[in-house]
Amino acid sequence: MLIGRRVYRIGALILVLAAAANFWAAEADYVHPFYQHFLGLADRPAIERSAELSFGDAFSGYILFLRSEMPSDALVIQPSFSENRTFGHQGLMQYFLFPRIVMPCPSEITWASCMDKFAGPGTYILAVGGFPPPLDPSLEAVYISYQSGEGVFHLTARKGARQ
Repeated sequence: MLIGRRVYRIGALILVLAAAANFWAAEADYVHPFYQHFLGLADRPAIERSAELSFGDAFSGYILFLRSEMPSDALVIQPSFSENRTFGHQGLMQYFLFPRIVMPCPSEITWASCMDKFAGPGTYILAVGGFPPPLDPSLEAVYISYQSGEGVFHLTARKGARQ
């Protein structure tokens, strides 16, 4: 009977030590670096913190790029939600790009009619993941590159239109 209890106590001690070692390894490899990263975000603006904690560094960088390249009164054309579930989410992009107006080009209308409706000076088109389709040659646009093929088109005018 005494030996049985001793075996159980030794087994329990081994389990406690193993759990402590596991906790220490997880804290050192995962928890502590995340905590340090999280503390580093404390002095950044809320938009930047939200973008980075929700979607990561790449998304956060692209959002900061867009905010720096587009004036606050810009009209932003985004892909439809069916084409891109992150950059096509109108509410999400409106939150990160506010006070700019974000408009999707719905799949039920053609790209040409979308451009007829929204294109003009002060319009910006997100360039992500194969979006947008080729632009109409009558549109004058400047491509502002970010990285990895992402960027934004700034529509300046229509060729032949009076300024």
